[in-house]
Amino acid sequence: MNNLLPVGKETSKSKQTNKKSTGIRLGKTSDAKKERNRQAEVGLSKNQTVFLAITVIGLSLAVIVLAFWIRTLTTQSEEKQLVINRLEREIEVLNNERQDKTVVASVTYNALPEDPSPDTSDEAQNPDVAQIQQFNYQEIFDQSQMIVTQNQRKSYYICNEKAALRLIEDSGLDYLISEHPNSKYNLLLLGDYEPEWISELQEWEERRNRLLTTVSQQATDSENAATTLETFNMPEELEGLEAQKQDYLIGIQILSSSSREEVNKKVWILRNENIPAYIYSYPKNYSTSYQYTLQVNMFPTREEAIEFQSVLNQEYRDLFLEMIGNDVTRSYPRNIMSND
Repeated sequence: MNNLLPVGKETSKSKQTNKKSTGIRLGKTSDAKKERNRQAEVGLSKNQTVFLAITVIGLSLAVIVLAFWIRTLTTQSEEKQLVINRLEREIEVLNNERQDKTVVASVTYNALPEDPSPDTSDEAQNPDVAQIQQFNYQEIFDQSQMIVTQNQRKSYYICNEKAALRLIEDSGLDYLISEHPNSKYNLLLLGDYEPEWISELQEWEERRNRLLTTVSQQATDSENAATTLETFNMPEELEGLEAQKQDYLIGIQILSSSSREEVNKKVWILRNENIPAYIYSYPKNYSTSYQYTLQVNMFPTREEAIEFQSVLNQEYRDLFLEMIGNDVTRSYPRNIMSND
């Protein structure tokens, strides 16, 4: 029957069917393309864009800070190298000056004869063994210690230049030193030290005192007195030495503080003015904490300390107020060492 339909109608129906089929296919193709286009799109959201911008800015700042830090370190390194170079030059200059200032004995020596005999000149000496170290109080003072503790062992001497130098060099101990009347020195060795020559010197001084007493009693007989003096011959190794060991040491206390740094600064100020200042420390109430005191000078007796304190209060009060801001009229003698 279908074959009986008119050709035009059949064709029209087929066309409608084809149109419908074609329309369906076209619709599917359009959706697929849209899906592929969405998948092919490459883009960032607003939040992602902001985050990326912040990250880039942060990295840029980090690079700038790192560059500045590297430049600062380089500059500091160059400055430190300049300081090191300057110090090396100064040390070299000081070493050269020290070599240039080598002390040469001013005494002239006669050459030793090849065959010495009893008639050799008394002035003949060996210059190689005659070189002696010179006593320089300022240098020795500058190298002295700044602190003494209560429980530290100590040896205190009043001595002349030669004895002070020998005690310092032979003992090898740390020390404090100050000037004492009559061209002598207070020398505090931080440790036990009493060489044999000290006791030998004391014995010879006692003998000399007894001899002087005898001479004074024989003053009416000058001939006998002169003969007596000639018989006193001190051993050569003791010649020129004067030293008396002391049992007590008194200082003048200016201030007391639990801060070592505070006291230390004021000690430095005074020592720069050649004032024999030092720190004396002791444990507080038998604890592990220490109290620090500023002391000035050393004395073998309380009477000498009080006499010095009086001069200090009357003549140097304004000076101490200006230098360290402390009133010395409040100072008092302090026992630093006692060998009772």
